[in-house]
Amino acid sequence: MTSPISLTGLSSGFDWGSLIDQLIQADSAPVTQMQQQQSQITTQQSDWNNLSQKLNTLSSALQAYSSLTIDSTFNVQSVTSGNQNLVTASVATDSNGNIISPANGAYTLSNIVLAKPASILSTTSNGTFQSGLYNFKIINNEYLASSHSTISVTATITVNASSLGDVANAINKVTSANVSATVINNKLIITDNYTGHVNSIAITNTANNSLVAGLGLTAAGTRAGTDGSFNVTYNGIITSVTTYSNTVNNAINGLTINLLNNVTSASVTITVANDASKVMSGIQTMVNDYNDVMDYINQLYYGTASKTVSAMASSSAAQTYGALNGDFTLVNIQSTLLSKMQQDFSGRTGVVNQYNTLRSIGISTDDASDSMGFNEEGKMSIDTTQLQQALTSNPQAVKALLQQLSSDLTDLSSGYITNLVSTTANGQGLIPTVVQSLQNNYNDLSDQIQALQDNLTQERNMLTQQFTAMEQAMAQAKAQSNWFAQQMAALPAG
Repeated sequence: MTSPISLTGLSSGFDWGSLIDQLIQADSAPVTQMQQQQSQITTQQSDWNNLSQKLNTLSSALQAYSSLTIDSTFNVQSVTSGNQNLVTASVATDSNGNIISPANGAYTLSNIVLAKPASILSTTSNGTFQSGLYNFKIINNEYLASSHSTISVTATITVNASSLGDVANAINKVTSANVSATVINNKLIITDNYTGHVNSIAITNTANNSLVAGLGLTAAGTRAGTDGSFNVTYNGIITSVTTYSNTVNNAINGLTINLLNNVTSASVTITVANDASKVMSGIQTMVNDYNDVMDYINQLYYGTASKTVSAMASSSAAQTYGALNGDFTLVNIQSTLLSKMQQDFSGRTGVVNQYNTLRSIGISTDDASDSMGFNEEGKMSIDTTQLQQALTSNPQAVKALLQQLSSDLTDLSSGYITNLVSTTANGQGLIPTVVQSLQNNYNDLSDQIQALQDNLTQERNMLTQQFTAMEQAMAQAKAQSNWFAQQMAALPAG
C-alpha cells in the first residue's frame, strides 16, 4: 500500500515517506498471505465444481451401462455367409419383431436348387401379331404363408396394341396382377412374381376376344411354379429341405436364408456366432468415462493426470502437488469408486467362480497406493483378448457378472454420486457443501483483509500526521534559529 505522491523531509532532510511505505508494506504481509489463501480457495472451488461435472458424466455412463446386460444387447449374434453371391443370411424375428436366436455353429448348404415361378409363353410372335383391342384377365393364385392359405387375385388387362411389347407394357402397369411380362425372341412371356408349386397363374379370355385367343396364352391353362431344395449339414447331420420360396424362414430356426443362385458342385457355409462388439464397445465407453474422472482426481491430488507416486518420488517434480493434495474427501471418493470395480461377486446370482471379478474377464484396475491410501492412478484397463475369450467361452457367466456389476453401479450412480453432487432443495451434496464451506472461508478472509487494510490506512494516516508534525516543529525551530542568528548579526561590534 503506497501513499499519494508527496514531498517529505523538506525541513528534516529525512525521507520519512519512504519509511512509512516500508513500515506499511511490512505490516501488510498478513494481507498478502490471506490473498494468496483466497487464490487457493478459488482454485479449489473450481476443481471441486469440475470434478462434480465429471462425476455427473460418469453417473450417466453408469446408468447407460445397465443396458449392456439386456438380451437385445448382450445376445447379439453375427451371421456370415461363405459366399454372399450365392447365399445370404440374417437373424430372424417373430411376428412381434422379437429376435429369434439361432444356435451358434456352422450350417453348410449344398445341392441348392432355386424355386421357380410359373411362366406362360405365347404361341404368337411379333411376326404374326395382329393389331387391335386386347381384353383378357390374369388370375393369380397366391399362397399366404402367414395364414397358410391361398387367395385368388384377378386383374383385367385392356390394351389397344400394335405389338407384343404393347401387351407386355399394359400387363406391367397393372401391379395388382403380381406378374411381370416381357418379350424375348419375339415371344411374350408372362411370369408370376411368386415361386413354388403353391403359387400359380392362368389367362382367361374376356368376351371371347379372338385376338387374345390368337396369342395362345389362354390355351396354357393354369401354370404352377416349382419348389426349390437344398441340403443342410449341421454337426455332421444332413437334412434335406424343400421350399416354395427362395427366402427361407423355416428351415433353420432363427435364421432367414436368401438363396441367390443354384449350387450343384460346391457348398456355402453360414456361420452363426456371438457378436460381442456392442458389449465391448459399451464397456470401453464406461471405462473411458471412469478413467476421465480418475485422471482428474489424479490431477487434483498430484498436479498431473499421469504422474504416479513412485515417479514423483524419483523426479525433480516430487514437490509439485495438486490443489487438493491430501484432501480426505478426495481420497474417499477415489477409494469408493475403486472398491466397486475391484469387488468380488462370488455367491451372487448367476456368478461362477471362474468369472467372479472384473479382473477375471480382463478388466483390471491399478493397485498401488500412497501412505494416505490414495491409489497411484486408480485407472481401469481392458485386456480385449481376455474379455473376448470370456464372452466367447461362457457368455452367460460373463453376463451374470456384468448384471451384478450393473446393479451395483446403478446404486453407485443414484446413491453415492448423487449424494456427492446433488444441489436439490432437499439438501446439498457433499461437493456443493465443500464448495460452500470454501466460499465461507473466502468471505471470512475478505472481512479480515478489509479490517487489516482499514487498520493499515489508519496507521499510515497516524504516521503521516506524526512526521508532518515533526516537520512543522523542525521548520519552526529552524525559523527561530535563523531569526536569532539574524539578531545576533545585527548587534554592534565591540
